[in-house]
Amino acid sequence: MKVTILITVLIVSTALLGSSFLVNITPLLSDQPFQFQNQAGSRTSSIGYTVISNTGSNSTIVVLGGWLFKPSGEEETIETSLEIYSENDSYSKKLTLVREGMYYTLKPLLVSYPSGYSLKVMGIEAKISTDGGEEVIEVNYLLVDLVAKDRLSAGIEIGLEKEGEFVRTPLTGREPVIIIKAGSKPTGGYQLSILNVKLSGDQIQVQAKLKSPDKDDFVTQAFTYPSIAIKLLDLTAGEYKILVNMDVEVDSSKVKTEQFSGTLYVD
Repeated sequence: MKVTILITVLIVSTALLGSSFLVNITPLLSDQPFQFQNQAGSRTSSIGYTVISNTGSNSTIVVLGGWLFKPSGEEETIETSLEIYSENDSYSKKLTLVREGMYYTLKPLLVSYPSGYSLKVMGIEAKISTDGGEEVIEVNYLLVDLVAKDRLSAGIEIGLEKEGEFVRTPLTGREPVIIIKAGSKPTGGYQLSILNVKLSGDQIQVQAKLKSPDKDDFVTQAFTYPSIAIKLLDLTAGEYKILVNMDVEVDSSKVKTEQFSGTLYVD
């Protein structure tokens, strides 16, 4: 896939010198919709993008598109802008959104530019690191005292806090709550903790650890349901994929990793 796209760039792309650096923008001509790896924006305007360049390369190469929900619009086309910028330099180009039903859409484009710059289209920033790969950032979060709706099964529940209670919903507002559940355990003594929470593109990655009681520990001889709830902070509007990796430790050694996934929407 990468090789085909790069060959297309060499044949049909036009170099656009909008500032002191070189930008290439090429429409992707295909009848098939492009499946973007990352999303950013809100429920009324959104962009999708996939980075195809390697981390550390001199150029950033990205496929991007987008849409604007505007059912009352009468124009067949409207204009938006693509911006590539740093602290000392910038490039801007007008782009055309085409009416499709209740939406204006930006058809997929292949864009390449020197690494070290940021990219914004339709006023929405693509979370791409300045070295050409996906930017990975730490997500701020708080531990909160909330209880899952279903404690018996292992997995995650996504929702929000309302009046001190957990409400399960994918439409989470600005401060989503994720409850990680280890499921039913035969005794007490299990400890569930969060190691880190990171954001890469539109994927939130949560690393958790479930520590089983040691053989010599005195524990409650009854079923328990270990869980932990976190509230995510400072997320921008958009759709996010959640991936939780829970390492299970027995006698201080990792024996397996359980994975849980879901989707939430910040507006």
